[in-house]
Amino acid sequence: MFYLGVMNVLTNSNERLTWKEIERKYPDTWVGLNDVKFENDDGANIESAVVSETGTRDELYDSRFLQGLQMVTHTNPEKFMFSNWALW
Repeated sequence: MFYLGVMNVLTNSNERLTWKEIERKYPDTWVGLNDVKFENDDGANIESAVVSETGTRDELYDSRFLQGLQMVTHTNPEKFMFSNWALW
């Protein structure tokens, strides 16, 4: 099932942002990320990334497989559950 109703594909998706900038620009939002850089290459703490899409979790996970998103996460730590399996 594909949820494509409210997903927002960002047109300026080449802009690299720090994680703090992503949290400020997209508060309480599911984001689809590409070109993810991790702090100290730890694979867990995002240093910076390119935000390619925003939308619901289901939309972004569907899009991840269709459009090649590297990672799907949430900017609110209370709603965020990091899962390494979301990385390719």
